[in-house]
Amino acid sequence: FGAMLEAGGLADSFRRQHPDATGVFSYYSQRFGAAIREANKGLRLDYVLVTEGLLKPDATPRLVDSFVLSDADTPQIADHLPVGGLFVL
Repeated sequence: FGAMLEAGGLADSFRRQHPDATGVFSYYSQRFGAAIREANKGLRLDYVLVTEGLLKPDATPRLVDSFVLSDADTPQIADHLPVGGLFVL
């Protein structure tokens, strides 16, 4: 995946903003019930991809933050959690 992003001139905004983050997932399989979510065993399948230019501190527009909302932030109605990015225009 990383090679594909690099070839396309794109970056994973969440990983660039939060390089040390662990245990952050955007997908939890429903095949195994609530236990999988409670144990925080998921995958990161959803991304906000950005060009390298949006990551420069003096760029306009630029990426300010990237996030994956937690179960506490959203109702548990789907197997995917919302992801997003905050940009300054």
